Amino acid sequence: MPSLMKGFITKKIFELLESYDKPISYIIGCPMYVTIQRTIERQKVWMRLDDGIEIAQTYYQSPLWEKPRRLIMVRQQLSKRPKATGKLLGLFEDDEVINGYRHSCYITNLTLPYLTLPYLLQKYGDFTVSGLPVKTE
Repeated sequence: MPSLMKGFITKKIFELLESYDKPISYIIGCPMYVTIQRTIERQKVWMRLDDGIEIAQTYYQSPLWEKPRRLIMVRQQLSKRPKATGKLLGLFEDDEVINGYRHSCYITNLTLPYLTLPYLLQKYGDFTVSGLPVKTE
């Protein structure tokens, strides 16, 4: 099972998790820093996960990190999911399209297909999406 953390995306945390001969697998919830919000805004290709839920991935490099890391972005459309979790992107408050969604982001070193990560988060973490079909092993 991967290590699931929320908001601890410091260089020291990554160095610790990645320093072992066999690095510790992790999924870390991302705070919505300005650079993360801009990365979300630039994302043009989103995959439909379920009605009103879309997911995308990219690689993000903080100016404080030595290498880029995998960023998983999830957005939930408020008109279809009024109780959606996640954050509104304050940087783009005048953009009606972007503000029609709540966003969540995760940094991970897992190599699983990104479409499976929300199911993993829902099973082991605090990621909740009402109506997301539950996958069983």
